[in-house]
Amino acid sequence: MGRSKRNPFFTPIRQIDGRRNCVNIRGVCKFMGSPTDTNFRQYTFFHIFDKNGDGIRVWAENEVVEEVMYKVQPNKTYEIINAYVSDKNDRVNFLHREKQLQLDCDSEISLSHEEVFATRKEYPILPLSQLTLDAPRPFSVLGRLTRVFPVEYVSSRYRDIEPMRRVLIMDASGVERKMTLWRNHTHEIDEKDIGFVVHLNGVRVEEYDGDLEIRNLCDTEITVYRHLQDANRI
Repeated sequence: MGRSKRNPFFTPIRQIDGRRNCVNIRGVCKFMGSPTDTNFRQYTFFHIFDKNGDGIRVWAENEVVEEVMYKVQPNKTYEIINAYVSDKNDRVNFLHREKQLQLDCDSEISLSHEEVFATRKEYPILPLSQLTLDAPRPFSVLGRLTRVFPVEYVSSRYRDIEPMRRVLIMDASGVERKMTLWRNHTHEIDEKDIGFVVHLNGVRVEEYDGDLEIRNLCDTEITVYRHLQDANRI
């Protein structure tokens, strides 16, 4: 990737829109994806949050992937120069209201001397009784784990084989829903956690086999309150 000019102007992430083809940003990496290979390309992405707490997804493809994987680590602050603005996929990308960023050989990533401490956004808790396909994305769920199934290894649209775990959650309204966890999130909940309260910050709803279920996002935060003594009140 190329070299940048000195003292660049950094665009606040919330101001990124279709009027700019290329921007510079400074922020902290809060999620780093693993590289994915297809028949046509290799790609990866990561999430950057600026000092205002706003986030955006940053993509890298093909020859840029290796440098991104070498340089970018979670919880480190970076300055990104010459990131190209593109429309996001609303179905899978919920960080920015309409845009994402793309790196190419003219882009530059470097560690910043000015650290950014972005607070993770807390999404509103959605009662399971109000779960619909029109539910705002993302949302949070608070409930009790009523069943945890073993991890399975299945094919997906992204990889030939990857881990998947199904769980059942019941909230204070008494409604029980299925949730499917994918990839690294499958190991954040264990079969021994049945009966404990869990908070899932940043999830979405999908329809599967005619039923609605909860799905994790790539950066969903899962907190199991294993030491909470009053879990049986929920």
